[in-house]
Parts: sequence; C-alpha cells; structure tokens
Amino acid sequence: NASLTLLARQTVPGASWASRTDEPCGNYYSGWSPWNGVSCSCGSVAAVNLFGGDLPEKLAGTLPGVLSCFESSLGQIYLQGHQLSGTIPGSWGQLTKLSELLLAGNRLTGSLPDSLGQLTHLSRILMYSNQLNGTLPSSWGKLAQLDELELHDNQLSGQLPDSWAQLSNLYTLYLGVNRLNGTLPDRWSQLKSVDTLYLNDNRLVGSLPAGWPQGMTSLTLVNVANNQLSGSFPAAWYNWAGDDLYGPDVEVYNTSLSGCLRPAKVCNGANGINLHDS
Repeated sequence: NASLTLLARQTVPGASWASRTDEPCGNYYSGWSPWNGVSCSCGSVAAVNLFGGDLPEKLAGTLPGVLSCFESSLGQIYLQGHQLSGTIPGSWGQLTKLSELLLAGNRLTGSLPDSLGQLTHLSRILMYSNQLNGTLPSSWGKLAQLDELELHDNQLSGQLPDSWAQLSNLYTLYLGVNRLNGTLPDRWSQLKSVDTLYLNDNRLVGSLPAGWPQGMTSLTLVNVANNQLSGSFPAAWYNWAGDDLYGPDVEVYNTSLSGCLRPAKVCNGANGINLHDS
C-alpha cells in the first residue's frame, strides 16, 4: 500500500495529513481511514473525498500526481469546491479503477489529459468552473461507461470531436460557456442516451445537423444559444421540437438561424430576432 506521506507534503494542511506518518489504510481493511477524507477497501485507498463544503478551509496547491500510486484501488476522487491550481496530472491515466473524478469549482489550468481516455471505468467527470484550456481530447471517446461529463465555464477551444459519438452511455453533456468552434458533428446523432446537451455560449458555426432528431431519441433539452449558427431549421428539427409530448426543449436564441422551429411559437426572420422556445 503506497503511502500518502508524499501527498500530504504536496497539498495543503486543510486535509490534516501533514503530520501523519502512518499508512492511511494500514490498519483499516474497509471503511473510513483516520486520514481525513480517505476511505479504504481491502486495505487499500479506495476514495479521496474532500468536498470544499466539508472542510473548515479550502484546499490550495496543486493536484498530486502521486495519487497514481493507487492505480489498482482508487475509485473516486472528490476535490471540488476548493482553490486548487495547476494542471491535471497526466499520470492519473494510470488509475484504472477510477469511476468518478470531481474537480469542479477550482482554479485548475492547462489542458484535459489525453491519458484519461484509458480509464474505461469512468462514469462521471465534473471539471466545470475552472480555467482549463486546450481542446477536447478525441481519446475520451473511448470512455464507454461515461454517464455524466460537465466541462462548462472554462476556456476550452477547438472543435467538437467526432469520436465522442462513441459515448453510448452518456446521459448529461455540459460544454457551454467555453470557446469551442467549428460545426456540430453529424456523427453525434449516435448519442442515443443523451438526455441533456448544453453547447451554449461558444463560437460554433454552421447549420443544425439534420440527423440529430432521428438519432438522439432520449434528448429532453438541447441548448445551442449564443453561438454563430446559421441557415434554416431542417424539417426534422421542426417536427422534433414540435412534438409537445415527446420532443425536447430547444434553446437557439441569439443565433442567425432562420425560419420556424415550432408552429406559431418560435420563428426567426431575416432581421435576426432573438429566438427562444418558452
């Protein structure tokens, strides 16, 4: 069992680890360790759970790459709501048992590690409200168990990866309030499990993919507002959004799209009137 002593010296005293010299799970086969926020399973570290609201002070400093020492046991990392800075360690791609990675609400910078695409057990990634930049990794399209991906309110750029069409279990995808550009991928029509899709407040261009309504059969809300989208509404979108019982809510205001989306409800003329389905 790798020691967290090094980790204690890399992070802040808010976790109350700095004075400890014992192994976090050395004498604890399962359950909570005396190390604050550490839980054990089979004598190994299974989770690091340090929500910002649960501590008397916010954690600062950088994310410790040494957590990769727990590659065969660590299943959850909960470090949201702190003042953590620096980059996300690429070595965390060795955490083959990791299922949940929650880093939202910090001051993290740098790019999203390609190496996380190897973590086939990942079901939740929450990294919103940071200062992350760079592009969306194509390798993350391999995360077959991913259910929830929230990356909104960052500085991410580049195009929406075609490979993410392989995320067959994805239920929630939040990518709003970034600097993403390019067009909406036709292949994303394969995202049959997506319920909620936020792409608002980016720099996306082009038209609405005609194939999305036929493929995204689980969608209840899609938000592409505040982008540079143009063209007319495809007939498939007219019928899709016009189904008051089963159709999704479609948010497309502050775009250059034209035509009607729902009969007598939502029309956008050549004068560029804001368009909103209320």
